[in-house]
Amino acid sequence: MGSLLPLLPPKEARPLEASVLRMEELLVEARVTIDDPTGRPYAEGERHEVLLFEAHADVTRPTIAQTVKPAVFIEGVLFKPAEVVVATPLAGAAAP
Repeated sequence: MGSLLPLLPPKEARPLEASVLRMEELLVEARVTIDDPTGRPYAEGERHEVLLFEAHADVTRPTIAQTVKPAVFIEGVLFKPAEVVVATPLAGAAAP
């Protein structure tokens, strides 16, 4: 939300911020949580929807480089898996 506030005049941003905060409160009350796995190691069989694998020179093992949509949990149970982009080592790169 903070990234949107500079785009709006303060008078317009306040009601929007209040609405977002109320929505967050309601989600917490309903025991809905979201999880952004960006930056975590990726392993086959994890419950993510991989949209793309991209080779990157700066990784030594598969890593979740971007979360397009976060995972949604209801009462701790996965409701919607995260949609992610996974960075993989370049072909021939040595693993640690």
